Parts: sequence; C-alpha cells; structure tokens
Amino acid sequence: FERFRDSYREVIAAFGSMRVADGTEPSADLLALGDPGSGRTTGAVACAIYSALVRGQRVLYIVPDAIRQASTRSRFEKFLSDVGLQHYLGVGVVSDENAIEGWLRSAIRNAASASDTGTEGEVGVLPHIVISTPENLERHLYGAVFHEPGLFEALRRFILLLEVVIVDDFMEFADAVRSHLPFLLDKQRLILAAESLPVQVLVTCPRLASIAQEEVFGPRLYTMKRLRRANIVNLRPRPSAKAWRVDLGTRAGISDTVRHLVLWCLRRGLEVVLYRKGIGDLERENQRQMLT
Repeated sequence: FERFRDSYREVIAAFGSMRVADGTEPSADLLALGDPGSGRTTGAVACAIYSALVRGQRVLYIVPDAIRQASTRSRFEKFLSDVGLQHYLGVGVVSDENAIEGWLRSAIRNAASASDTGTEGEVGVLPHIVISTPENLERHLYGAVFHEPGLFEALRRFILLLEVVIVDDFMEFADAVRSHLPFLLDKQRLILAAESLPVQVLVTCPRLASIAQEEVFGPRLYTMKRLRRANIVNLRPRPSAKAWRVDLGTRAGISDTVRHLVLWCLRRGLEVVLYRKGIGDLERENQRQMLT
C-alpha cells in the first residue's frame, strides 16, 4: 500500500519539475506478487478505497468473471458500511449499456441542477469504484454507442476520470483474456495520455518462480513502458500458524470441554482440527453434528 502511494507521488513530482532521474521514464505502475493468503486482494481493495477517498480519483477494478464481480462488489460495500463511508463512496458494476447510460443520465441531470449552486455536479453522482470484467469493459464501456451527443460526451468525460486501474489476480483470467489484458490497460493509458492525465495501474498476481520470469512477465504486461525492478513488489507471506497441544481433564465430560474450546477458536477466526485416538464412525458423526 505504501509503495502504491509513494510511486504515484514520485511520478507527479517528476512531471511537475519536468525532470526525470537517471534518464528513465518514471512509472507509478506496480506488479504485486504474493502467495495465497499474502493479502493480494486485501491490498488491492485498500489501494482502491485510498485512491477514491484520499486522492479523489475514480478507480477501474477489473476482475476475472461475473462471480468475482458480484463478490468484489459485496466486499467493497460491506467494508464501506462497516466504517461508515457508504454515503461518501459509490461502487458500481459494469453489467450492460443500461447501467452505463443510467449513470450518465443521472450525471447530466445533476450537472444541470447544480449549475447555479456551484456544487460538484456531474462528477458527484458517478461511482467512485467501477468493477468490471474485461468482456463487459470492452462491450459496455469502451464499446458503448450513444447517438445523443450529450451522452457520448458524458461517456468520454467519465472514461477520463478513471485514473487508477487495478487488475485483481491476473492468473485467474482465461488464457485468451489474459493475453488481451495488456492492450486493454494500454487503451486506458492512451486515452488519458491524450489529455495529459496521469494513470496508475496495479496488477496482483501469484508469486512467480524466478526473478527471470518476473523480468519477462512485467514488460509483457505493461506493453507501453518497461516495468523496472523497483515497480515489482513481493508481498510478505501469511505468518505460519503455531502448533499447540493441550491435555484436557474435567469432571463435566470431555465432549463439553472440546465443544467450548472449538467454539472459542472459531469465534476468533482460528481453524480447528479435532484428533482423537480410536474414534469410531458413530462418534465422529455425533461430534460433527454437535459442532455444526
């Protein structure tokens, strides 16, 4: 998360001073590598919310399929509700042209009513975090066709607002889609570059087998610019669990003691394995029913 924040600041500072250190083009893009449980998705969600809430940017969050699209939206909405931010950040899903058209028409109406008050207007009603699959993105956002001039112009302005692009779990995409993703990322870069606007891309991926693979993978993923070693972030693995053994003795009976111990662990998010010597099928089934 800190690397995501700092890399963007470095790029803005470099362009602001019209000076590029070491003769290399600065890049705020990051490739985050980590094993399962290292926090790839948690980090991506945190970066998305930070971009929207602190930097005031719109975020395009790309996921592999419709199932992940729905679960990611639920995850964002639950977190925002838990911390009381649901009234400040909106989350939208690119599902069809009607969804996009609804956002744009609401934005146009809001802009018209806010023109005399000096409020945020059009930008204020558009979702801050837009979740989409690559297919829906190509078909319903970039490929949307609106014959009304006002809608088309509102669509163009909306796409220009998407200054942060996050691709969650790159290796989970289908092979053909994975091959197309670099060109999709470059499309958004080119659109914003035409207006001299910055864009930051974060891609999460399982850890690769070697540094050589990372150095090949990065430039293939980021086709418009060479991804430097500094832009590859290796996430820390999840801390390994500690094993412990307890000898139980109680007059109330072993089953009640085990049940309370297991429930205590489960309430704290701890995984539990029950092991008893010589347990039979009937007793195993009784334990299962008791614990469920």
